Amino acid sequence: MASGLDGGKEKIRVMFADRTEFQVATEGSSGFDQVDAVEPTFDEWSGRLGWLTDPSFLTESGLGALFGMENKVRERLEEDDEMLVMAMPSFSINEMMAVADAWNVFAEERHVPVIVINGSLDRIRSGYYPAFWSRKENQFLRETFVPKFQTVYYIHNFKGSKPAVLFRAYPGPWQVLRRHKDGSMQLVHEQDSMPSLQEVALEILPRTA
Repeated sequence: MASGLDGGKEKIRVMFADRTEFQVATEGSSGFDQVDAVEPTFDEWSGRLGWLTDPSFLTESGLGALFGMENKVRERLEEDDEMLVMAMPSFSINEMMAVADAWNVFAEERHVPVIVINGSLDRIRSGYYPAFWSRKENQFLRETFVPKFQTVYYIHNFKGSKPAVLFRAYPGPWQVLRRHKDGSMQLVHEQDSMPSLQEVALEILPRTA
C-alpha cells in the first residue's frame, strides 16, 4: 500500500484500524519463534500516519460508553491533512465510528477526501455486528453514514455449485458475472445502483441461470 500512495504528498495521512496494526506497519513484528515475522511496510512512508482506535475490554464490549470513555480520533489528526486513507477499519464497529468522527470534520466541513480501503461495509449493511451494546451506533452507521459512501472498487464472490461475482469499478455500473469452470466470466446482469447481496443471491442469480 505504501508504494501505491507515495507520490510526494507529505500531507496524506494513513490511519490504521488500531494502535497494534500501526506498530506492525511501522516497526514490524517478530512473531512466534521468528516463524510469523512481519516486516514493516510503512517504515519509510514519507506521509503521515496514525490509528483509529486503541482497543480494550471496555471499549470493545461497549461498556466504555457507559463510563464516558470517548475515542476522539480527530484529536490525532492535523488541520492541514490533505487526504485521509483509512486502512481496513473492519474488525469492530468502533473502528468505523472513528472513521465517521474524522469524516464529520474533514470531509463534511473541510471537503478533505476520505478513502476507506477494505472497510467490510457489507457487515454494517447486513447487521453483522451485535446490537446489544451498540444499537444506536449500528443504526447510525447503517442508515446515515454508510449510504454516503461512493464505492470505487468492489468485489464480492458468491460460492456454491454456480459461483458468481458482484463487481463494480467506478464510474461503471454494478455487474453480476457468472464464473465458469474454465475460469471465464459471463456478464448476466448490470444496474446503476448497488443491489443487496440477498437480492443477488435470491433474485438475480436464479433469474439468470
